[in-house]
Amino acid sequence: MTPKQKLFCEYYLTKYYGNATQSAIHAGYSKKTAYSQGQRLLKNVEIIKYMSKLKAELLEEMKNDHYDTIKKHRMISDFNVKKILDETGNIANLESLPDDVTYCVEQIETIIKKDGEEYDTVKKLKFESKTKSLSELAKIQRLYEDNVQTNINYIITVGEDED
Repeated sequence: MTPKQKLFCEYYLTKYYGNATQSAIHAGYSKKTAYSQGQRLLKNVEIIKYMSKLKAELLEEMKNDHYDTIKKHRMISDFNVKKILDETGNIANLESLPDDVTYCVEQIETIIKKDGEEYDTVKKLKFESKTKSLSELAKIQRLYEDNVQTNINYIITVGEDED
């Protein structure tokens, strides 16, 4: 299988999903022959096997991305601010904290204040939204979908008029 054929497969399955002509053009085939080349490539046994392999890899990657998203939302929703404080109640050295804790920090701002002749350095932290993460988890788990089925029955009587 040539590099150009592999590139065609990758384009076909990702950026130009389902469009053989555009995939062929971007893989380097001539614009004039892209349509026929794309159709020919889709019938090639090696191409078919390679695309099946790529599809399986893409599906696995998507599944992993899905689990990773859930894991990250759980980290944020379970975050407790106590995890970043040292024993004196000050913010601990952020470099010493585990990744799952620092992941929940959205923004760090260093503020330098002058108090008389001395300067104080203060760290201001903004955290990821627990509410937003809980909401996203609820969407993923379909907790708020309306599962109530509504059946409306109409009774229509057909008969003779009494006029």
